[in-house]
Amino acid sequence: MIVDLIRNDLGRISEYGSVKVKDLFKVEKYESVYQMVSTVESKLKKNVKLSVVLKNIYPCGSITGAPKIRTMEIINELEKEERGIYTGSIGLIRKNKITFNVPIRTLTIDKKSGKGEIGLGSGIVWGSIAEEEYEETKLKGKFLTEPNEPFEIFETMKIEDGKIFLLDEHLDRMKQAADYFLFCFERQKIKSYIIKVISRINKSDYRFRISLKKNGNLSYTFSELFQSYNEVKVIVSKNKIYTKNRFQYFKTTNRGLYDREYKSFSTKGFFDVIYFNERGELAEGAITNIFIYKNDVISTPSINAGILSGVYRKHLLKNDSSIRERRLYLEDLLEADKIILTNSVRGEVTVNKLFLDANEFIEFKI
Repeated sequence: MIVDLIRNDLGRISEYGSVKVKDLFKVEKYESVYQMVSTVESKLKKNVKLSVVLKNIYPCGSITGAPKIRTMEIINELEKEERGIYTGSIGLIRKNKITFNVPIRTLTIDKKSGKGEIGLGSGIVWGSIAEEEYEETKLKGKFLTEPNEPFEIFETMKIEDGKIFLLDEHLDRMKQAADYFLFCFERQKIKSYIIKVISRINKSDYRFRISLKKNGNLSYTFSELFQSYNEVKVIVSKNKIYTKNRFQYFKTTNRGLYDREYKSFSTKGFFDVIYFNERGELAEGAITNIFIYKNDVISTPSINAGILSGVYRKHLLKNDSSIRERRLYLEDLLEADKIILTNSVRGEVTVNKLFLDANEFIEFKI
């Protein structure tokens, strides 16, 4: 209906037969919603003034619905106050390009009082269900009512002999996270940045961390890597992770539980903290993926247990077809012949002692 209405609006000011629809019902991803978008284009008649264009295409048909003129009359009769900029237009006129929009979900703020107002709405048709339309309106405002705290995407890598181990795999994973969270990601720029930075570091083994902000800006830290472990102790966290938490599946700075507990337990001599999900399934360590050896079978939790797809984990799965991804539980951990923890910086580390709490532990003979 809306596409046809806008075709009709453009038809009044365009050359005959030039009105075309492309990308019909294309779906675009935004922070909190998927938006269906169609593009209508045409070639204007000669000598059409901008004022005539604006008069014919505004108010936008996506706001009014059809019939357009009668709908505007009804809105004028029913609404008790002016809408202001909401559902009007904001535009930019340049020498060779004119761009206008329709301000919806647009926050206006009174600088003196500091109070703001946002217009949200839903297109009502004959078959609409009031409760569902209200829920849709709340969803559209979620970017404002439930905003994400600012966070960064990062990768931690190993510099060995002046090169980064599995660099392309790290960039692949960073791109997946950037695509999901709508971060600006320029692969060649990031790769060149990394190569330039590590060229200034000597050839000793280093732990290198690169962080990506939403606007594409980069930062890094690095530290010398020491990999001597007399005893590898891990402890099972009393907290559960949740598989519906989307941040579980990406490497971002939004990992408060892991950071807090890892920092706390590492000061007590623990190498890592092990987590189970809300279904009681074994998930991952705060900084590692987990592999369990039992009767010559190697098993690792599947991604849907709520884990990060570790770069080294993926490397092992790619190169060893005998490894099984499956659901694992506490009994699998307790009855293991051997537990291996992996990440791309540390490689493979064998667990000596598994602590269920501060006093109770299981010792593995290596």
